[in-house]
Amino acid sequence: MTEQYSKYNPTPWLLWKPWFTGLMVFVLLASISFYIIKLRYSALVQEEKQVATNMAESARSRLQQSLQYSLSATQALTLTIDQDGHVHHFDSIAAYILNSNKYMDALQLVPGGVIRHIYPIAGHEAALGYDILSDSSRNKEAFKAIKKKELFFAGPLPLRQGGMAVVGRLPVYRKNRFWGFSAVIVRLPTLLQAAGIDTSGQSGYYFQLSKVNPDTNIEEYFLPERGNSIRQQDISVAVPNGEWKLSITPVNDSKTFSGIFPISIFALILSLTGSVFAVYLTRTPARLKRLVKRKTAELALDISERKKVEDELLKSREDLRQLSNHIENIREEERLHISREIHDELGQQLTVLKMDVSRLEKKLEDAGDLVSDEISRIIRAINQMVVTVRKISSELRPGLLDDLGLVAALEWYAHDFGKHSAIKTSFMTNLGDDKFSKQLNIGLFRIFQESLTNVARHSQATRVDVSFMRHGQYVLLLIEDNGKGFSPAIVNSKKTLGILGMQERAIMMGGTYKIDSSPDRGAIIEVAVPLLISTPVAEPISQL
Repeated sequence: MTEQYSKYNPTPWLLWKPWFTGLMVFVLLASISFYIIKLRYSALVQEEKQVATNMAESARSRLQQSLQYSLSATQALTLTIDQDGHVHHFDSIAAYILNSNKYMDALQLVPGGVIRHIYPIAGHEAALGYDILSDSSRNKEAFKAIKKKELFFAGPLPLRQGGMAVVGRLPVYRKNRFWGFSAVIVRLPTLLQAAGIDTSGQSGYYFQLSKVNPDTNIEEYFLPERGNSIRQQDISVAVPNGEWKLSITPVNDSKTFSGIFPISIFALILSLTGSVFAVYLTRTPARLKRLVKRKTAELALDISERKKVEDELLKSREDLRQLSNHIENIREEERLHISREIHDELGQQLTVLKMDVSRLEKKLEDAGDLVSDEISRIIRAINQMVVTVRKISSELRPGLLDDLGLVAALEWYAHDFGKHSAIKTSFMTNLGDDKFSKQLNIGLFRIFQESLTNVARHSQATRVDVSFMRHGQYVLLLIEDNGKGFSPAIVNSKKTLGILGMQERAIMMGGTYKIDSSPDRGAIIEVAVPLLISTPVAEPISQL
């Protein structure tokens, strides 16, 4: 039937590989999402670059405008020089120029390369008389201005009067001869303010102003080094003969990544959801196919996966049972060891103690009634301790179980239970001195022990009937009481460890454990275990 169905109803290969399908869908969706995220990232980077470019261009424009004012100021200042090279009304005109432009700090006239006129003079006294053209460390840009015959900005450089500033020098000619310079001084903070450059990073970007040193040919930076140079956006600033460069860097490099983080999370969730949905869809035909097979009874059910899971589950349960059995065996060995230690060591010591006290009693016969009574009391206490030791030893591991076998141990325990619980107990068997395996001996005895303990604790019974019989190749242990009974469903729902332990013991012996009970009609416990004996079966039936 299976071959015929497979021949005429071929199933797509993917339907048998739902997880592979889910993986493929995940990879496909993840690839598409990655491509979209990449486009989004590129757009954000481009957007960030455009914003940086706009900000740099804006700063460049403001800087260009402020420096253009410097050109106008130096040109206006030349009007104070007549054709003979004499200076007139310098202070008044310079004051007017500075009052008209807040982005200049000082004006100079430098005849012959020597600073002779400064406005305002306050704070600039140290610069008076300074010969620029004679200072080889600073005259290169001055000579460049003379060569180009136009305004050229030097710096930023340290001033003799203190501070950093840019100095714009316009060469002045009278009667076709070089007269000197008309100069403007713009301190670095003033220059940054004029360009609207924020050095704190509050605008979201760091700015950097740099220039190649004409002496060392090394690019020098005049603002604090900040930001990520890898993502720096360099914008060249066109300053007349200034040769400066303005750079801009984002303060927060994670801004772009934070822009794609939500879409990345959404893409991941979408990919996972799509793959799970694909798995569900590819599994649906297989489920429908199994449903059709069950309802029509014409098709075979492929249970390989289910069988594999069931086998693994059974193996897991078997491993747990083996572990439980191993633990129980260890417990039994420990009980046996402790029982023997208590019986042999402690019992022997109590016996010796009793003998010593008895000899002491004989030696003290003439000591009086008081001493004799005390010794008698000690002997009674020792006797009671011997009984207690034997009881504890028997409860840990009855010696009858190892010496006389399971039947004798069950019969003795039933008798002892009836004696101490005031519950009338009967025991019947058709087995004699049969020798069972050690596992069966311990397993059935512990089940019997636990069952009678439960009867004493919970049943409120007045009678317990026990039978231990052979039926074919099985031994059957029946325990029936006339107690209040219970609902097996309640016991099953509670999963009591005692009953669960007895069930597992029976299963480990290859047998079964059943409970038949209902409220107000007592309970019957039935344990059936395969029979493995080493001696012929005897048929006498004994009853307590």
